[in-house]
Amino acid sequence: MPRFKKSGSFTRFYVEGTMPSVNGESFLLELAKHRFRTIENAASEETSVGWVCPSDPSGGNFMNEEIFLDPHVRLRIRMDKKKLPAAWLSIYLDAELKARDGRKISAKERKEIKEDIADKLLPRILPSVVFLDLFYDPKENTLFLFSTSLGAKEECMKLWNHTFGARLVEAGPLDLAFRLPLPQEQKAWLDKVAPMPLVAPSVDGRPGPARITDEASKEVG
Repeated sequence: MPRFKKSGSFTRFYVEGTMPSVNGESFLLELAKHRFRTIENAASEETSVGWVCPSDPSGGNFMNEEIFLDPHVRLRIRMDKKKLPAAWLSIYLDAELKARDGRKISAKERKEIKEDIADKLLPRILPSVVFLDLFYDPKENTLFLFSTSLGAKEECMKLWNHTFGARLVEAGPLDLAFRLPLPQEQKAWLDKVAPMPLVAPSVDGRPGPARITDEASKEVG
C-alpha cells in the first residue's frame, strides 16, 4: 500500500514538550498503551480514537518497519463513531406506536421506547471509520497531519498529549516565518506584518478574482 496519498492538504504542528526517543522502546510502548479499541459490539453511542499501524487497522500490532522511516516517523490514528441513524429510530418507533392501536403515551413512555429500540439496534450497527495519517519529524519537532478538518485536528492534539504528554501547536504562516534562518533585523520586521487581503469584492458583493487590492498594494509599496 502507498505510504501517503498522492495529493491532499495537511496541517503543520510544532511539538512542545519532552518526547520519548523514537529510537527506544518507550515510543512504541506508548503507542500500544493508547492503541485503538473497537466499539463494534457496543450497545450505546460511543466514539473510540486511538493509534493503529498503517497496515493493521485493528490496533493490535505496531511494526517498526512501517512506523520508523529513519529519521522520520509515520503514524496513523483511527477514529470510530457509533451512532444510531435517526431514520432507523423513526421507523422502529412508528412501528411500535402503531402496534399500540393509537393509544396515547406519555413523554416518559416515549423516551423508554426509544431507549429500548436503541438497546436492540446499536449492537447491530457498525461504527463509521476515519483514518488520519501523520508524519513526525523528531529533529525539527514538527508533526504533519494530513487533514485540515477542525474535528481531526482537535482529536489529534488530544490524543498526542494524552499519549506522550507533549503539546501540539498549530503553525501559521507567521510562525513558519519566525523559524526561518533570517537575520535578526529581518525577523524584527515580522512583528509589524499585517495580513494582506488577496480577494477583492466584486460589484455585486460576491468574491471577485484573486488579486491584491489597491489598499494592499499601497502598503506593499
